[in-house]
Amino acid sequence: MRFIPYIHHTIEVELPVSTVIESLSKEVQCKEPFWPNPFADDRKRFTGSISDGSFRVIRNIYYMNSFLPSIKGRISESKTGSVVSFTMAGNLPIATAFMLVAAFGGFFLTTLFMQPLFIITAATVAGLYIGYCLYTFGFMITQAADKKALADVLSKKTERTGR
Repeated sequence: MRFIPYIHHTIEVELPVSTVIESLSKEVQCKEPFWPNPFADDRKRFTGSISDGSFRVIRNIYYMNSFLPSIKGRISESKTGSVVSFTMAGNLPIATAFMLVAAFGGFFLTTLFMQPLFIITAATVAGLYIGYCLYTFGFMITQAADKKALADVLSKKTERTGR
């Protein structure tokens, strides 16, 4: 069992590998050293890198999102076109922070009311579990949006217009 959410997806595209790489590279920009301009005309959907049929990207957003998955994938050839296999993984420090804050909340509430040690321990463990569930729930919602955005780019369902 993995500690952080880790989901594997596969998308089959009826385009050759070179076309898929080209369409993905049109929507991926290099990470900028400073906070980028959110109103720039050259803003792209993803930030990251593409090399030799593999890619590593995150969605390009201009707000704080602790649940944003990092996407690492590979593009390979198939009989009908291309197969894009990718994994989405959560952020370990953020997941740990969610768990620790919830565990501290459970510990604090039970010690505030001077409960026995086994209740304090149970509340702390329950807090860890609640923090993990909250992080996983947020991650699942965000990864669904990222999967849809990546599928749109790969299958050319939507053309890039002004955002």
